[in-house]
Amino acid sequence: MELTAEQKAQFPAFLDRWMKVGLSTAPADRQQAERGIQLAYQAAGLTPPERTYWLGSPLAGAIVDTVISKLSLPSGETSAKKSTKTTYSPRILAVVDSCLPILETICDGKPPKRQFVIDCLSDLQLHNAAYGQHDASILCFYDFFAQVCGVEECRKLEGLNLVAQSCGWWWAYDTIAILTERPRRLALDDRGRLHADSDWAILYPDGFGYCLVHGVEVPEHVVLEPSKITVKEIETEQNVEVRRVMMEKYGQSRFLLDSGAKEIHKDDWGILYSKEVPEDEPLVMVKVVNSTPEPDGSHKDYFIRVPPDTTTARAGVSWTFAQEADKYHPEVET
Repeated sequence: MELTAEQKAQFPAFLDRWMKVGLSTAPADRQQAERGIQLAYQAAGLTPPERTYWLGSPLAGAIVDTVISKLSLPSGETSAKKSTKTTYSPRILAVVDSCLPILETICDGKPPKRQFVIDCLSDLQLHNAAYGQHDASILCFYDFFAQVCGVEECRKLEGLNLVAQSCGWWWAYDTIAILTERPRRLALDDRGRLHADSDWAILYPDGFGYCLVHGVEVPEHVVLEPSKITVKEIETEQNVEVRRVMMEKYGQSRFLLDSGAKEIHKDDWGILYSKEVPEDEPLVMVKVVNSTPEPDGSHKDYFIRVPPDTTTARAGVSWTFAQEADKYHPEVET
């Protein structure tokens, strides 16, 4: 079918509405979500679930789904991976504990042992999940053709639309459904990437969340407690992007000095340092002295990052003024 100009003109409104659905941090509308579940089952020719259970995050939903799947195998609890030396944060363990009462109900008063549930963390499965609000990008497409173009087949997704507009991830079973809350915090940078400099980029009501800096996921202490970052941790980090974030949080000039960077040149303009960084370009900085004295008469040192192929301090300083070294002759320093 060919869309008319009038129909195309409605694209922006649909995109805006569904974008807000995908990014919503409002508490779940449980009544509407459960109504959507009923409609979704009926549209699929299935009997709606007898019970619905609510959890605080996608992690909690994935834990319960994984446990249910493993307990349904003939081998029972032995189907979970054996306990390892993995240490989980108190936040993750709190999410595990929030799942236990629901697992007890689902398992008819015979819940799995807590350690079994913890062991399931190393083997979480996500393929059974429906993504609720995070299905917005695809549901927006079908909703447009249902509402604007009158395509009847697309109207069968009304139930899924209601669920997406009301809650987070969810799981469908024969007689039960597991639904989860939306995040209570979600922060983006100006390019739409998950980002927060000193807080969780995404955080759910049960405490599960992620720390990201301009879309790069990092260990939570890097954002929440950057004072705990160590030189050794930076140097042994294998992910280049994560390492760069760590270095920025630690302070590039501080890292340069604390990691034993090599002085490669010194002249009247400053001191040039270089530090090799595995699988990345070297960190090269020029140390200069501020010619303007502080109130107490002292002069502050500043570190300026310069291109990795810089060979002299003068070349580094001139680069900051977009000049070649042999043409850099300031009459007055400020």
